Amino acid sequence: MALQDLTPELRTRMSRVERLVGLFVFLAALLMLAGFAYYLSETGKRRGWFVNKVPYYCYTKDATGLKAGDSVWMLGREIGRIVEVQAMPLDPWNMAQQWNVFVRFQVREPDFGFILTDSKVRVVSSDFFGARHLEVTPGDPDVGLITVGEEKRWEDRTIRNHTNANEMVLLRTIVQQRKGVWLQNVDEAPAMAERVENIVKNIADALPGMTNQLGQVLVRASEAVSNANVALVQLQPSLTNMQALTQRLTTEDGVIGRMVLTTNLQSQVGSTLASMDSTLTNTTALIRTSEVQLQDLTRRIALTLDNVALVTSNLSAQVNANSLMLGEVSSLVVNADDMVQGLKRHWLLRSAFGPMSNAPIGSVVVPSLDLSPR
Repeated sequence: MALQDLTPELRTRMSRVERLVGLFVFLAALLMLAGFAYYLSETGKRRGWFVNKVPYYCYTKDATGLKAGDSVWMLGREIGRIVEVQAMPLDPWNMAQQWNVFVRFQVREPDFGFILTDSKVRVVSSDFFGARHLEVTPGDPDVGLITVGEEKRWEDRTIRNHTNANEMVLLRTIVQQRKGVWLQNVDEAPAMAERVENIVKNIADALPGMTNQLGQVLVRASEAVSNANVALVQLQPSLTNMQALTQRLTTEDGVIGRMVLTTNLQSQVGSTLASMDSTLTNTTALIRTSEVQLQDLTRRIALTLDNVALVTSNLSAQVNANSLMLGEVSSLVVNADDMVQGLKRHWLLRSAFGPMSNAPIGSVVVPSLDLSPR
């Protein structure tokens, strides 16, 4: 249906829908452009498109695993990328210095501020498949100079260190031809494949000696097996006797006793056991008799203790009943003592109460009584 065949109301609605669709398409395109711009910005920041970069270069012995576009690292962070890997001409000077490969790389700002003239470029392995990457170590401010702005003075000083005029001219030509800062300290580790090849070569070199030693070990093992066979043949009778003994131990009772004890020893052991049995019987009877006597003695002691308790209780009852008894007994003892003291002072009985002495009875001298009147 043609647009002019629509009613004015439908044409108005269609124009509104068209405007909405156009606005949606415009917003979608704007969002797509914004996302693409953000992607470009982040990629540029990550790869250093919008920051200043300083070129550096170094020489390596081998280009294995190094290619343009690889990352350059420092302290575990990516600081730049390799821009050129080129083989050097077969020149005697380059071969003597082991400058076989020219490697140029760029370092982003501000990471190049950590690179000084004493910084070292390390070529290290990345994986087991031969890949390698560059790693730059930070310099020491007390030793090295800043490479940016100082590279000319540093390179002139490095060139002057060579006393040979030809070497100085050659180095100056090399520095003028290469654009960037030259890092001379290079520590190159061999690739993983080369290490594996060296290990395999060492193993292959050591295999003949190991094979000879293994042959000797096998010969000695064969001799040991032969000796073991002879020993087994000699041990066969012992094994047969051991099997018979094991069978007897399994089927018969008291085999060990009959094997250890002879006939005479068995009779002696029997008589000894019989005497021990009678001794134990007598001892048991004596113990039983002692137990009966001990029980009777215990019963008598209990009766005696009961009688003593009864006497004590009667005495306590008498004392409680006659409260003046103790006083009378005490006065009786005092009067008796007075009477004895008076007898001691009487002239007739004074000599009977002599002084106390520890002399034997036989040596006691009995004093004579003086019966004369005084």
